[in-house]
Amino acid sequence: GHHLEPLGRPLLHDIHALIIARGNTAARARAGASGRFDLWDDGAMAEIELFDRRWAGTVAGWAGDADAAMLWCSLPSVTSETVEAWADSPSVEAYVLRDAERVAAYGEVWVDADEQEVELAHLIVDPSQRGSGFGTQLVVSLVEQARRHYPMVALRVHSRNDIAIRCYRAAGFERVSAAEETAWNRGQPVDYVWMTHRRA
Repeated sequence: GHHLEPLGRPLLHDIHALIIARGNTAARARAGASGRFDLWDDGAMAEIELFDRRWAGTVAGWAGDADAAMLWCSLPSVTSETVEAWADSPSVEAYVLRDAERVAAYGEVWVDADEQEVELAHLIVDPSQRGSGFGTQLVVSLVEQARRHYPMVALRVHSRNDIAIRCYRAAGFERVSAAEETAWNRGQPVDYVWMTHRRA
């Protein structure tokens, strides 16, 4: 595995500005000074923000059964303590996508100063909100944040997680070469599909 260095806490308004910049003119006008971005056609507002431990149980609950949990994070089950431990790591910056009433998605940015790269990890969308564009928006937002550190942004995904692979492709990720994938999978619990983000 990669050695990860601590990631400094970014300012949320910088993340909001990045999200707003990716939206259309109407979305930017709706977002205004609040830094909120309209993701839903019904007019509800969602925003990316730093993870808070009070959401750990909610995020853990999205794992579903053992097979779904394995596809998400290569663990047979996920508890609130699991999510808290991920988010509390000094090498991890954890985020949620949420509106005032609900958390819709979760993901992490891992910065590896030795390798001068960033990895996105543990990305998941609330099962009741899937198909609403939250996954792609979360990935795009995290890539923008990651690029503040290093241009190389990668992620790994279980080979059977076709929905996630499609989401990552839609957000600009491409699968690495077979040789790179073989090398990157050494020491991993499963043979992941590894993807890197195309530079803009």
